Amino acid sequence: MISDQDWLHRVVEFVTLNMLLYIVQIQGLENLALYQPTWEQYPWPDKDRDFGSENAVDGSLINFVIWKRNASSYHCRENKPQPTNKTEDKDHQYTDLEEVEKSKTYEEIHRLSWCTLEIGMHHLTLNVLLYILHVHGLENLALYKPTWEQYPWPGESIDYGSENAVDGLTDNQNYSQYLDRIAGFFVYVSNTTSKDDGYLCYHDESTGQLMLSFDQHINCTLKGRYVIYYNERRPGAMYPSFYSEYAYNELCEVEVYGCNGTYGDDCFYPCPTNCLDRKCDTDTGHCLGCDPGYNGQRCNQECDEGRYGINCQYNCGHCKEESHCHHINGLGLDGCAPGYKGPFCNISCEEPYFGINCSQMCSNCFKQSCHHVTGVCTSQAMENTATDDGVHISYIVGGSLGVVDVAVIIVVGLFIYRRTQSASRNQLESSHENSSNTVAINNISESNLTNIYQNINVQNSKVVKRSRKSPATRELSTESRDDDVDIDEKIHNENPYGDVYVNQEQISDILIKDLEKEIQERSKKENDGFKKEYATLLYGERHPCYVGKLPENINKNRFKTTFPYDHSRVVLVNTRSDYINASFIDGLKKEKAYVATQGPKPTTISDFWSMVLQESIDQIVMLTNLKEGTKLKSAQYWPDLHETITCDRTTLHTINEQQYAQYVVRKIKLSHATLNDSRTITQYHYTAWPDHGTPEPLCLLLFHDHVIRTKPGRQNGPTLVHCSAGIGRTGTYIAIDVLFEAGKTEKKINIAEYVKKMRQNRMNMVQTFEQYKTIFLTLNEMFKAPAAAFTKTEFLQKLQKQNKNMLGKEFQRLLSVRPHYAETHYKMSSHAQGARSAIRPLDKYIIYLTSNVPKRGTYINAIVVPSFINQNAFIITHFPAPGDVVDFLRLITDHDCELVVSTEPLHEVESSNQWLPTSITSKAVSPFTIHLKQDHKSEIKSCTIDIVQSEKSNETWSVNVIQPSCVLTMDSSQTVSQLLGLVSFTQNITTNNPIIVVSRDGAALCGLFCAVNNLMQQLTMDEEIDVFSVVRLLQTRRPEMCSSLEEYCMIHDTLKSFIQSQTGENVYHNQ
Repeated sequence: MISDQDWLHRVVEFVTLNMLLYIVQIQGLENLALYQPTWEQYPWPDKDRDFGSENAVDGSLINFVIWKRNASSYHCRENKPQPTNKTEDKDHQYTDLEEVEKSKTYEEIHRLSWCTLEIGMHHLTLNVLLYILHVHGLENLALYKPTWEQYPWPGESIDYGSENAVDGLTDNQNYSQYLDRIAGFFVYVSNTTSKDDGYLCYHDESTGQLMLSFDQHINCTLKGRYVIYYNERRPGAMYPSFYSEYAYNELCEVEVYGCNGTYGDDCFYPCPTNCLDRKCDTDTGHCLGCDPGYNGQRCNQECDEGRYGINCQYNCGHCKEESHCHHINGLGLDGCAPGYKGPFCNISCEEPYFGINCSQMCSNCFKQSCHHVTGVCTSQAMENTATDDGVHISYIVGGSLGVVDVAVIIVVGLFIYRRTQSASRNQLESSHENSSNTVAINNISESNLTNIYQNINVQNSKVVKRSRKSPATRELSTESRDDDVDIDEKIHNENPYGDVYVNQEQISDILIKDLEKEIQERSKKENDGFKKEYATLLYGERHPCYVGKLPENINKNRFKTTFPYDHSRVVLVNTRSDYINASFIDGLKKEKAYVATQGPKPTTISDFWSMVLQESIDQIVMLTNLKEGTKLKSAQYWPDLHETITCDRTTLHTINEQQYAQYVVRKIKLSHATLNDSRTITQYHYTAWPDHGTPEPLCLLLFHDHVIRTKPGRQNGPTLVHCSAGIGRTGTYIAIDVLFEAGKTEKKINIAEYVKKMRQNRMNMVQTFEQYKTIFLTLNEMFKAPAAAFTKTEFLQKLQKQNKNMLGKEFQRLLSVRPHYAETHYKMSSHAQGARSAIRPLDKYIIYLTSNVPKRGTYINAIVVPSFINQNAFIITHFPAPGDVVDFLRLITDHDCELVVSTEPLHEVESSNQWLPTSITSKAVSPFTIHLKQDHKSEIKSCTIDIVQSEKSNETWSVNVIQPSCVLTMDSSQTVSQLLGLVSFTQNITTNNPIIVVSRDGAALCGLFCAVNNLMQQLTMDEEIDVFSVVRLLQTRRPEMCSSLEEYCMIHDTLKSFIQSQTGENVYHNQ
């Protein structure tokens, strides 16, 4: 090492300093170094020049320059300051950078390097410390942040600004020729400003220059306050021959990552759902702020009654019967108290109205002034002066004003009506600050202006009043709605491109063979292509929808801004009112091929079934659950199984109901006494559409295939499709149905143009860009490999010897459509300590351990897999390693599993002797004790064990464990019978909890078992079988399942044996 005395005597051309930045607390994404304390080991000797290290954190945009990026090509290049003359004095000599490598004294001085920066003419060696709680994360904190340069590049023709180092462009291919300079660098994580107090995060130990790269990706599982980059060239030390003589740090792009919406070790746990912007304390998980409507450390408490909004700081308005408002947005849940109106019940009735919904008029009050709540006159006296003929002046004035009022209303009505014809939008809007009085104008026709219905928004107007001589009208009621705004409407508004409508030209067709490539292109940069294209599609109210806005029809609408257009609405003919919120939608070749409608309300169920009868509808496609989260999405408009209900003169009886993993199919008999009409309606109820999300494309494919396969041969009427609002999910499904048929014949599709076509008949069909993308993804899966179910006879013919080669080709096709997941889909397993398996759980399907065991985490390599009839039927995992047996027992108890299916004999598994008890020996795996309760041996082995957890007052779980009696191999004649035995046992167990299926790798035999189980269920349910689609669906969860031709053939052989073993009735029952 060089002594302090040596430093002082030998500094001739350069100053070497240590700069320490102490940053107390990290807050968001701001510049953490700004105005923080700094320290220099050897300050600049000239006191007349202010070169103190505090200048580096003063916020001024001064120049750092080591490597600059050429603005035209975005390549990194070395910065070469122009040569200047030397400046000498008798003690010190300072030279420009071009003279550095010629200096003899430099050899001893420049041996240690922390972040090397070239600042103007002087070479400074800096120790730059960043206070970061976690090294892992999903968001680059440095991106687009301010940078500064002390001496900017003098040339103006090329942009060498330091801001290029944080512009996010990392695709540079023009790397430095001086890779040897960074060789051997260190990264430390420390809680102090000294690396010696910290832990080594990374040390470059490259043994050759070809192994080095400027593109460094470093992950640490350490936690600390500072990250320190360090390099050195010590005198007398032996370094590899390719190392540079001096230590440099030359950086082109700097990226810093921290926890993004997560907390805990390795940023493993997601922040609580209601944290503001999903940000929370990286240690405790406590929210840094709450979403509107929530409070508490984890934002899991709704605002107290009477409060709402951010930090629950707002008081509710004057809500009806002192009921509380919505805790998030402040909307009155049950309407307003008398005397108030508006969505927030914060607007007093305007004169001359008072009472509930401001629907009553002041009576004989002077200047029509009365209390907005009670209607009591507020003026001191009523005007009662009579004229000579005995008629009160007040009535003369009132009558005259009445004529004027009518004239004004008609003029304003015409003006608004004409503006509406050219308006791009006519959405009803409301806000806390600005509210408008909505007046409905009745009884205006084309000849006498008595039948035009139009909402008129009048702000602060005292001119437009209702005429006493016209029929009384009322405002839109704010009472009793399930939800004023559809959640998909809120999601639509989150598109960063909004509704731009810049592309009025027709979007080009997409060839089916190019569809996957088009999807990949649009998916780049976080779906930027989908967002932009979707934003060009006209959105909002585009045609008149006056009938839906009539006061008598307002309560028939589920949402306050979704109405059917007048020109395409379904008109009821044999009912008291002809209105229902439903629209005809055209296919590409057939008019009125679909009816798109909202989910029925309790008050519109009778109208719904009248429409079904009137339009000869045989198929109903329902795409919402009755309730999602806390929101009611649709009323149950059908009776429970084997029950009957009556709606007016229509009788409904549910005669059959079949439950599948993602949907339910019901047969409903509909009878009308007066019309003497009786028919059976099939309802296809998709139950797996996630709230605030989109379904898996393959699941939607299989659902659509079921609808098409079971369509009546002579279907005369349209297909009815509904969700909650009847626009978002409804438009998505209709587009898939129409475009799949078009693509099969035309070999090309145009999704954008068909969405436009749907929106001509019903507003806002396909409501979010995510739904728009789902159409692409689902159609792509359909065209790559549509579903193809076989009857039992067709299946057996497929397995005849002359057709054996077809299985090989079919399997190759299966592999070609198998999903390929990127590393970003396995983040949980990548961050988990102790994750060893090459087959990892996908983040989307992973399940966690929830119990607390000292020194054990929540991660386990396990996923949820559906059966044919249950969305969460199976948990797939691998046999535990000897040290992880406690986690396997936690998996059983945490998820209340009552059955474990081992696909291998347990005596072949090393770790089983740690937890599987015998008749004479119990097993102890802290905090569990396992006892054998019952043992049974037949074709397969089964036993019942009791798992006791001492820390929970000896709480006991009783679990069945089954296993084959021999090793399952693809060339053994016993494998078929063993598989059938395992599946038969499983399907005869009655349980509502998931079943654990375990093998050595958590894939191969697990996939074989699940496929056979699911296909046997399909045969029992539908008397059809589709091996390709069942295995394909399993591979979306874990691509390694059923990944060999031998397994694929074994599935067919097992099913063949099952079919041939069946006699008059099914011998294997459903789970």
